[in-house]
Amino acid sequence: MRKTFRSVPVLCSLVFIAACEDAATLQKQSMGEQTQSNTQVINERSEPSSVAVGDHGEVADRPAFAVADAGPEAQAAPLEADTKRGAAKDFVKEQKEYMQTMQSRLIEVDRSIAALEAKTQRAAGQKHVDKYARLKKARAQREALASSIKALETERAGTWDASRSRLDREWTALKALLDAN
Repeated sequence: MRKTFRSVPVLCSLVFIAACEDAATLQKQSMGEQTQSNTQVINERSEPSSVAVGDHGEVADRPAFAVADAGPEAQAAPLEADTKRGAAKDFVKEQKEYMQTMQSRLIEVDRSIAALEAKTQRAAGQKHVDKYARLKKARAQREALASSIKALETERAGTWDASRSRLDREWTALKALLDAN
């Protein structure tokens, strides 16, 4: 009876090992079949189709990507895509240049605010009060301008012009405030 109990764990482990080997073999086979299927799909996609469907659902015996006798819309599509890509590059370039300009203007504003602070400290009486009020307003407008510049980084082409003109108005108002004596 003892011999039977000793052989049961050994027998179970042999069955388990055999089952694992069978599962591993099945998995390798399925992976091989999947790889073959993927390769076949890739090859089919890279080859031109010999069957194309016309405008009215008829089947034509020609390559699907034949453009020679396609309509004007199909022939103009690549040109339109190139035009859009060019416009997008131009927009990004314009946006980058404008952002650099505004950053340099912000540095100029900081210098003007520092000069106004110095004038405010030297002033006395009512001039001091007036300059301090102007300084406080300039600092607030500077922060608003900085926030608008930051927000302009994420602007899309459709809203770019409106945002840019708003930012230009903010800049002009701030510059006028700082230039006033």
